[in-house]
Amino acid sequence: MVASKSFPETIDWMCRLIESLAFSIHALLGLSEPFTGCLRKTFNDRGAMPNWFWPAAGCLLIAVSCGNFSGNNVIVLACQAYIAAFHSGGVFYHRALGDHPLAGVAPGVFVIFPFIITTIRLNVFIAMAGTAVCVGIAYLLSKILIRPIDENRGDHHEELLPEERARMYLSTN
Repeated sequence: MVASKSFPETIDWMCRLIESLAFSIHALLGLSEPFTGCLRKTFNDRGAMPNWFWPAAGCLLIAVSCGNFSGNNVIVLACQAYIAAFHSGGVFYHRALGDHPLAGVAPGVFVIFPFIITTIRLNVFIAMAGTAVCVGIAYLLSKILIRPIDENRGDHHEELLPEERARMYLSTN
């Protein structure tokens, strides 16, 4: 006879499954970004993020997708901290690009999952404090990493995708 899981354990497992499925897909997008430009085109970031960011994020998302199912509580909680910080950063990224405020809802949902999982595994106070720390870290990193394009600046051409550089060159000549 197999013992059934409690309701909180089931919710914990379902949240981690949803996270890991989404991050597996996003990891592939991040790793392929230098070759496809799919994320920059979709987000219309025009070089706001450093070139190395998306592949590095893809590698970390693969690690989180796997570590999320570790039997070690510390590893699972570390994955949840990364998830909360990464997706809080996603909210700041969309705001820095000047996107509609609702653009931050999608990454914002993935900040709720770590809060739920940490609450189940520890308690609500640690979950609130941990989420606040992760949001703070994400905010600081967003100020360092995100460089929205200022059309008047003129020093951003090396960050653009090749077809964007060509389009910009043709429009000025």
